[in-house]
This record gives sequence, structure tokens and C-alpha cells, in this order.
Amino acid sequence: MLKQIHILVFLSIFTILLINSCIIVKEERKAEQETLPELILSPKPHIAMSDELVRSKDGDMIANIPMDWFFVDVEEKVSSDVICFATNSDFTLGITFSNVRAATTIDEVYKNEGLIGIARLSFDNRQKKSAGAVKLVGDYNILQIGAFTFAHYDFINSNGLKASSAIFKSEDNNYYEFSLLQMNITGKMLPDQLETQRIFESVLTTIQY
Repeated sequence: MLKQIHILVFLSIFTILLINSCIIVKEERKAEQETLPELILSPKPHIAMSDELVRSKDGDMIANIPMDWFFVDVEEKVSSDVICFATNSDFTLGITFSNVRAATTIDEVYKNEGLIGIARLSFDNRQKKSAGAVKLVGDYNILQIGAFTFAHYDFINSNGLKASSAIFKSEDNNYYEFSLLQMNITGKMLPDQLETQRIFESVLTTIQY
């Protein structure tokens, strides 16, 4: 029963942070006008990963979750764009995979700005849905893991909970977002920044598209 209560409380927080509506373009930017940092990461995970697979409905994206994490059934509780949600046993970190969609504008933004443009759209929508309560931490950057490329950004909500998101585009021209979120549900101590970063990067290394 206590576990069920924790899940219900978490889902209310999770819904606030998630992208649930169409993305709106605030302004047009040209990617070539900016010099953006690029970070090359090791293609091997830092931590043990589960054999449990995340798979998109179209089958054009798969990934693994960390060992001893488990999926939470969020069907009919959140947007249909949500592919899955997983959490650790302490309910201090959560992982979500979702589709990134936007009427007819998203391909044009990608053409002009690449993945950084899609990442900006993602954050702009988070900020809009939270009435400005979500704040960008640092800047957008590119992560390269082997042959796979991601646009990355970090953000924080009004409760001081941090999150990291990575945007990527499949060969079938679908856009996806992976996010790792801090959660304060059980009152347990949150993992430190280094451990959280290692988990985020480890999941990234398993993403194939």
C-alpha cells in the first residue's frame, strides 16, 4: 500500500515535468551561427545495466535501464507520447523515454538548427507548461557516443530537483527524448551528482536508433 501511494505521488510530479502538448517555436535560430560544446563519451556504461529493454512503438529505438530498476505502469495516466517510465528502488531517481512531436514545425527546426533546435523546443515547452518554474541549467550541448549523437540540456524545477535530458532522431525520422529526473518522494537522500551523472551516461550508452 505504501509503495502504491509513493507511485501516485510521483506520477503527479512526473506529469508536471513531462512534455504533454505541441511544441511552440519562440524564435528562429541558425545552428551555424553558434559554436556549441561537444562532448565525446565512452561507449561503455559506468554501471551494471539490466537486460530489460525500452522499445519504441515503431521499433526504431531501443535502450536498457540500470540493474535493479523497474518499470512503472503509466499507461492511461500520462500523455500517449510517453514510451515508458522506470525508477530505482528508493524512488529518488526516475527515467523516462518519450516521443517529441510538433505539428509541421519540427522538421523545419531540425533542418535549420539540428538536434540543438529540438532540444530548445523541448525546454521551451517545459518552461511554458510550468509557467516559468523550470529553469535551464548551463547551456545546450552535443554528446557523441560512438556513432550516436544527442543534444543535451539540464534543468531544475521550483523545488530544486534537477533533471537531464537527451534528444535524438532515429533513422525513421522520429524524435525522442530520454530524461533522468530527481524525485523527493520517500524522503531518502538523493544520489550525489557524480552517481547521477554516471547513471545518465550509462543509459545513454545503451540507446540504439
